[in-house]
Amino acid sequence: MRRAADVLLVTITVASIACQFGYGAFVVILGSHVVGFASSSIQAQQNQASPHSPLDDVEKVFKILAYIVGACWIYFNYFRGRTYRNRLEPHVTGELCRRTDREMIRAVVKVKNVGLSKVDIQQKGSGLRFLIWDASEPSGWRHLTTKSVLEHHEWIEPGETVEDHLVIAADLRHISAVKLDLSLTTGQIMWQAVSILT
Repeated sequence: MRRAADVLLVTITVASIACQFGYGAFVVILGSHVVGFASSSIQAQQNQASPHSPLDDVEKVFKILAYIVGACWIYFNYFRGRTYRNRLEPHVTGELCRRTDREMIRAVVKVKNVGLSKVDIQQKGSGLRFLIWDASEPSGWRHLTTKSVLEHHEWIEPGETVEDHLVIAADLRHISAVKLDLSLTTGQIMWQAVSILT
């Protein structure tokens, strides 16, 4: 029983190392344990003449359960979590249109879902802020306006890229730079992207 408990403890340790150092470390350590398990099985076959104890069967059962529990723990806490968690790549670009009769600021928002699960977009907390450079402000930027983004997209499918185009009129004669500050809320996560236009 004591040896079975030791095997269970070692397996949990292997799982922890796998989460910290990745799949490669898990393969190496698990491979060494499999080799050790195979060696012990061969040795047991060679010692068949020795008296058999019921505790040996119990130890084997504990070993098998330990490997099953460790494998399940790693899958649900590491691989599945890393694969199916929300992962977005937000980008924002733009242009100061000074060559038209009506000067304006144009912004393009692109968001790609690089994960394997659908991501719901929440309009509350999401938006694109337009700020202009103002040396008199403590932060150096003065808020101009805020626009909603991706209003026609309630969610983003895995591998999908969605985009939104926004245009606001502005007198650019006294504006040297514009900051585009994108915020996108999905559940308890807020994704951000920033771009400076000159």
